Amino acid sequence: MGGVSEETMKQYAEVVPVTTSVPVDSKTTDPVGAEGLIAGLQFLIKKANNSYVETNAEHDVIFAGPELREDDFSEEEKKQMVEFGWHWSKEADSWAYFT
Repeated sequence: MGGVSEETMKQYAEVVPVTTSVPVDSKTTDPVGAEGLIAGLQFLIKKANNSYVETNAEHDVIFAGPELREDDFSEEEKKQMVEFGWHWSKEADSWAYFT
């Protein structure tokens, strides 16, 4: 599990509940800053049954969840991730978030 114990992940899941909605800027429909990033990561942790979710970053993009395949997500779940500001990167074969 990449250095994070299962016990730590369980404690995190108890302290930080998974977000079901993200505040949006009143002038746009885009998620506001870090809230979309955090909500997407929380969603991926929940999808992975509160287990480890691998992350990676390059210059201006954060990648997460390559162990979760695109087919593991329903259309509704994919829509929710997009609402959080994430997209499926075919190149990285994982979810991606531009900073």
